[in-house]
Amino acid sequence: MFLSDLSIHRPVMMTMFLVALLLFGVLGFLALPLNLMPDAKIPFVTVQTVYPGANPEQIETQITRRIEDEVGTVSEIKSIQSYSLDSASFVVIEFELSKDPDVATQEVKDKVDLIVNDLPADANTPITQKLDFTEMPIVNIIMSGDVDPVLMSQLAETTVKDRISRIAGVGNVSISGSRQREIRVEFVNAVVYENQINLAQVGQIIAAANLDMPGGNMQTRGQDFSVRLDGQFAAINEIADLDIPTAAGSRRLGSIATVRDASEDVRERTIFFDTRTGIRDENTVRIGVIKSPDGNPVEIAEELRALFPTLQDTLPEGITLTVTSDQSVEIQDTVNDTLGNIGLGIFLTAVILLLFLHDLRSTLIVALAMPMSIIPTFLVMNALGMSLNLMSLMGLSTAVGVLVMNSVVVLENIFRHKEMGHSRTEAASRGTSEVVVAVVASTLTNIAVFLPMATMGGLAGLFLQEFALSVSFATIFSMLISFTLTPMLASRLLPEHDRKKHPIGTVLENNFHALERGYAVILEKVLHSKVRSALLIGVTLAVFVVTILQFGRIPFEFAPFSDSGSINVEVELPQGTDLTRTAATLETVEARIASFDEVETITTTIGSISAISGGTNMASVDVELIDKTLRAPHVVVATRIGGALADIPGARIRSAARSDMGMGGAPVVFYLQGDDTDTLAALARELRPRLQEVPGLIGIDTSSKPGSPEVVLYPDRLKLNDVGLTVQDLATTMRAAVEGMVMTTFRDGGEEYDIRVTLADADVAG
Repeated sequence: MFLSDLSIHRPVMMTMFLVALLLFGVLGFLALPLNLMPDAKIPFVTVQTVYPGANPEQIETQITRRIEDEVGTVSEIKSIQSYSLDSASFVVIEFELSKDPDVATQEVKDKVDLIVNDLPADANTPITQKLDFTEMPIVNIIMSGDVDPVLMSQLAETTVKDRISRIAGVGNVSISGSRQREIRVEFVNAVVYENQINLAQVGQIIAAANLDMPGGNMQTRGQDFSVRLDGQFAAINEIADLDIPTAAGSRRLGSIATVRDASEDVRERTIFFDTRTGIRDENTVRIGVIKSPDGNPVEIAEELRALFPTLQDTLPEGITLTVTSDQSVEIQDTVNDTLGNIGLGIFLTAVILLLFLHDLRSTLIVALAMPMSIIPTFLVMNALGMSLNLMSLMGLSTAVGVLVMNSVVVLENIFRHKEMGHSRTEAASRGTSEVVVAVVASTLTNIAVFLPMATMGGLAGLFLQEFALSVSFATIFSMLISFTLTPMLASRLLPEHDRKKHPIGTVLENNFHALERGYAVILEKVLHSKVRSALLIGVTLAVFVVTILQFGRIPFEFAPFSDSGSINVEVELPQGTDLTRTAATLETVEARIASFDEVETITTTIGSISAISGGTNMASVDVELIDKTLRAPHVVVATRIGGALADIPGARIRSAARSDMGMGGAPVVFYLQGDDTDTLAALARELRPRLQEVPGLIGIDTSSKPGSPEVVLYPDRLKLNDVGLTVQDLATTMRAAVEGMVMTTFRDGGEEYDIRVTLADADVAG
């Protein structure tokens, strides 16, 4: 064979080629990003629209249905799921896996832009974005301290977020539990009535007095000047000095309203409980670091830890940053453990080869084939944009035993030619050439088994692709090594003449011969008797049938449930429960969770459970456990925590262990479909207790939630006509009094803050 002969007669050239291959493989390994699982691009697109103050029925009719009807014409849509919530619409469009996620996002955005003008005027512009299931925080940080909550939120939004965003590989920095600064112009209801003040008109007057407008260019005295009007408020007291027309004449705004620098109404809070110190801090902001698609989570976490001391020094005294969870640690441990298993597999394979070959030189030749086949594989993996993750490393682990097979076949045939009296060079050449077809056939057989997995359709195919490719590439390189490195080393390292065998080798050889003789005796007795042959076939078939029957009893799941050391507890109170009462209940929940010795930290988010489930009556509790070697599995701990929280009155509580291997969510989901929402809700209420009777089902939940309690105003059209008002005037005044009107912003330090005109909270509640 040309390749083997070239390796034998030109060893220096072939050595340089193999060293170069090895070097580029090492460089590829160092460049590969680390991930827990492959970066599967699943084409999901979301459209989120915020309409402050609207109930779910209004959201559905005025926003959700219009978006569904418009985006439904996009090609290759598999399903559309929509969630109409209080003040928000959330539409999830799932496409066929063949659809490019970027193309799908752009097509959906183009469709949504066509109906923006048809949506309610007070609704925010819809946000269309690609949904990436891997965009979860790899590091969660709690920012806490004894400072003003608004100041801490500003520092989180500016100083901390800006510094973290500069780290290479960081895609986004999410912040929750912050309190945004806001300038509030609050009126007392009695003053509004006595002075016949129109709140919407007050907002327009403030906006008209807060302008920064370019005036164009002016040429004079040989120079060109740009002209602009700087009429924006420089200080808050300038807002209070504005003149407002009233029934009693023009009056100063500050004399009829309270103008104050405050924060937005709090509808979401974050609480951090460190069980190690026993400190429970309610003045906190949660910061999540999300990697970009090509980011390396381990490198991001290392740079973040290096940044912490400098970042801490830039913050005011009293503010601390605490890392509550770091997914990079688990990723690094998983990758290191898998690489260690690969190394252990190589070592054990070499030991077994030594036992069978009982020759150190022969063992060295074959053992070198394993790393020489694996390391160049990293070069191809990097070129294809793959990563070091559990699936690709699992593929390399699977290939370890296969990699030596080709070299063993070649080396065995080389030994046969040496025993025939050929020199080691001639034996290496002839021995390799004779088995080329067998080695190629064996390699193609393995590739034919694994490579089709890379082209498999569906979600499983996306995750198995890197597994199949890594096995296939390693197998191809093993064939290359068996035709180059193995004959080259055999022609140089094998002794020219047979030497006296080592005593241990002699003992092993005698044992192998005894084993062969025993097997020959058994085989002869079975084959020479029809009864024994039939009995052997019958036993084999019986074992096969029993195996098939037992196979059906093995539980099926998409991915194994790994112990991530994290538990999530969802708490839902009756609709209408305000943030204060929810916080009081969560304090009881936290105290019970903290009583478990396995719990390390507790982070509570009051006001939301997920992006599509939120409200002042809901909360999500993230529990981080101690090291897995010091506790029971987190599934067991989650069950115990759920039992400890089951008797809290008025609360529906679900406790679940988190796994980094699965896609998340409930394992079984089905839909009730129909045109009448009330009928569907009634059927769901009827079906739920019946499902709870099914053995093995727990945590049964429905996506349909009753709306928050409402106060509905019905206009008296005759009285409106008598005073010269319209329903629109009444609606605008109502919204200004309850939610407030934001028509302009206050600029300070390069940032803009809303100026909200509204009634005082006490008057709204009254």
